[in-house]
Amino acid sequence: MMKSVATMMIVGVYAGLSFGGDFERGTFSYPIRCGWTMGKALLSKILVFVVFMAFAIILFPICAVAWCTLTNGWGASFTPAEAASFFVMLVSLMVLAASTAMVPVLVSVATRSSAAAIAISLGVTLLQMPVLNGASGLAAAHFLPFGAMWFVAKGDMSPLYGVMLGVVWSIVLYAVCTAILEKTDMK
Repeated sequence: MMKSVATMMIVGVYAGLSFGGDFERGTFSYPIRCGWTMGKALLSKILVFVVFMAFAIILFPICAVAWCTLTNGWGASFTPAEAASFFVMLVSLMVLAASTAMVPVLVSVATRSSAAAIAISLGVTLLQMPVLNGASGLAAAHFLPFGAMWFVAKGDMSPLYGVMLGVVWSIVLYAVCTAILEKTDMK
């Protein structure tokens, strides 16, 4: 769990530096001045950021699987059902990672400050820890993508539920970011 927390802190810091910094430097408005809508500019930046962050978040588990395979051998070969199950779990973890990365994006859009985005993102990550490690951790993970990642990886939550939760969070947070930007003059 500690690697997951460290990874989420890195996500918060990177989002603050990337998104918050773009607002501070005024570089976020460049595509808008060139004719893009705010929604398209935000979506393109989010897609690049979320793909990179999902990869960064999944990197630890992939390395752990590779290391385990190298040290312990391949073991029994995969059946098609096991390969499909592994693929669905990987997709679930990637979608949940993407939705988790949307939280610091929202903070960056709302505050337009890299320092505030980093501080609030780190605070949100740390505030989730007692809830997810408590007696009601699994129940809370049904609503929090960061917790759902942990329980999907452990096999305590359906990967399909994880995909649905991640998609819902991503759509809602993108809609909120877009609503905030629509009320802002970006010129």
